[in-house]
Amino acid sequence: MQPTKSQFVAWGYRVLFGLLCLLIASLAVAQTPEPAPPGPPPVANRPHLDPLPCGAGLEFPRRPASQNDCLDRCKYLPWGADAQHYASFGLEYRTEYEYFDNWMFGAGPQDHNGCVMSRVMPHVDLHAGPNLRLFTELQFDYSIGRNGGPRTGIDEDRGDFHQGFLEVGTHVSSEQGTSLRIGRQEVVLGTGRLFDNNEGPNVKLSFDGARLIMQTAHIRWDNFVLKPVEDNPGFFDDAPNHGQTAWGAILLLLYR
Repeated sequence: MQPTKSQFVAWGYRVLFGLLCLLIASLAVAQTPEPAPPGPPPVANRPHLDPLPCGAGLEFPRRPASQNDCLDRCKYLPWGADAQHYASFGLEYRTEYEYFDNWMFGAGPQDHNGCVMSRVMPHVDLHAGPNLRLFTELQFDYSIGRNGGPRTGIDEDRGDFHQGFLEVGTHVSSEQGTSLRIGRQEVVLGTGRLFDNNEGPNVKLSFDGARLIMQTAHIRWDNFVLKPVEDNPGFFDDAPNHGQTAWGAILLLLYR
């Protein structure tokens, strides 16, 4: 059966109506502004936020115009004759609520109220010129309300040195260069399958030892001799595990 003239006209109106709807929708999307975060617009040359506090703030001495936040003064406090003599202060604070339903598939005592875990980690980064610095970070990790008490090395470390190292070399004040880092430090290499700071649990990991870091625009070569630090729940009682030692080198290709 052949369609009639009236059916052709009806189909034509439907097609025109659909095209008109698509045109109106495209115009509405094109005129919708992108959502902007609250507060003043960010400064274009502001240094990025580094997830590792020992690597943050290296660009502040060279970019004083980027210090537009009231707390930026804590990131750069000059104390010497030039811009490379300064102290930098920082603080990490994290609170989380954790609840498991049918913990361990229902085996053993169950915690039906959950628990609250908090982490406070202040740090001080003291630079004595472009090639020398001392970095120190403390950790205070607490768990409240967990049935069975905090898990050792996971939930609680009442107070200890998480990092404390001396670094010497040109890599101190520049991304490209060479430096020797000696002491207690966080180590995250590659994807973190072998060495990582264990960001997920409340208590983070660190290592005692030495690292020779060499970095160019396209290559980073990290040589290390390290011992894992045992996280004990008391006050300033963490110590390296003398039964374990890891040494080696890792070569990373940097893509810009």
